[in-house]
Amino acid sequence: IHGFYIHGHDHKVQNSIAANNPGGYGIHLYNSGQGVNDNIVSGNSVYGNNTVGILLGYGDNNVAYNNIVYSNGSYGIEIRNSNNNQAYNNTIVGNTFAGINWHNAGGGIARNNVLWQNSAPFSTSSGSPGAEDHNIIDDPHFVDQGASNYHLQSDSIAVSGGVNLSSLFVIDKDGLTRPTVGTWSVGAYIFD
Repeated sequence: IHGFYIHGHDHKVQNSIAANNPGGYGIHLYNSGQGVNDNIVSGNSVYGNNTVGILLGYGDNNVAYNNIVYSNGSYGIEIRNSNNNQAYNNTIVGNTFAGINWHNAGGGIARNNVLWQNSAPFSTSSGSPGAEDHNIIDDPHFVDQGASNYHLQSDSIAVSGGVNLSSLFVIDKDGLTRPTVGTWSVGAYIFD
């Protein structure tokens, strides 16, 4: 059983909780003969699932941003058998395998993500990895990781370490407006 099992195109999974699914994924995009393209997964809390937190797979131009993905039994986010799928400004913490896994993912992008205390920040199980830049893999200085509070402290290296993506989206997981000029905070939350 998956938290969300998305078939088709142009769907949005936003501001939801996908947690503690004993046999499956938190959020699963899958093509069963139809295109799973142009979907948006944003602002979600995805944790404690038996396998992958978020699967962007079997379709093209899917985007995951501003998600908190932690303590899943496999990868935090897997980008699989797809083209141009993107992971932006996610906070990915303490997953059993890599924070982000690439599997036959042409043209994929992972940018502005916090990847902390996963077995590895990135892995590639098949094919070539996508573009990986402006991600934080060192201690991000969360407010209270033990209480799952992944907001940033003022001394965090993630506060201004990201590239500005305001042409794609302008808010963080809390609904706060990100700057339209200058650098961005890395991860799902801006420092406020």
